[in-house]
Amino acid sequence: MECKRCGMIINDVQVKVCPKCGNILSEDKVNTNTDNNDLLKVFLIVFFSVFIAFLVLGVTLIKSKDSYREKTEDRTFVVRNSTPSDHPTITYGDAFDNFFSDGEWEFFESDKHEDVVEFNGRCEYRETEVKAKIQFVLFKNEDDFEISFLSFNDVPQDNLTMIALMDAVFEDYD
Repeated sequence: MECKRCGMIINDVQVKVCPKCGNILSEDKVNTNTDNNDLLKVFLIVFFSVFIAFLVLGVTLIKSKDSYREKTEDRTFVVRNSTPSDHPTITYGDAFDNFFSDGEWEFFESDKHEDVVEFNGRCEYRETEVKAKIQFVLFKNEDDFEISFLSFNDVPQDNLTMIALMDAVFEDYD
């Protein structure tokens, strides 16, 4: 064995202290291994803790996104599957699918804390294709709503245009 401090060669393996410099031989060897083992343990603990934290965060985000999607689909479902009182045989969803192209439904909460279902799709207005946006405000009981907004190509339209559009959407179902 060789002393790490002074380099003296020691043939007796039971000697624990270097006779030349007084360096503790056996603890040097043991402490080095212990230090390396301790560092490895700390590294593994930190690594697995971070890994588990990311795993939990990822699962939480996925569940949150799925929960939001389910909530959104439930809210749009209220409008899509409802029928106007004067056209009880056709739902808004089916009539809109037949009248508009590229239709998309989404749900959001407005700045006024109102639950809003929004439909975006393309249709013809005065012989020109336009992008229509129609918003429905859900009432607190969530089973009833009203049409609250219409725009063509992001230009807000008045109530008469909104009524005329709804008449056109449902005219084939009289």
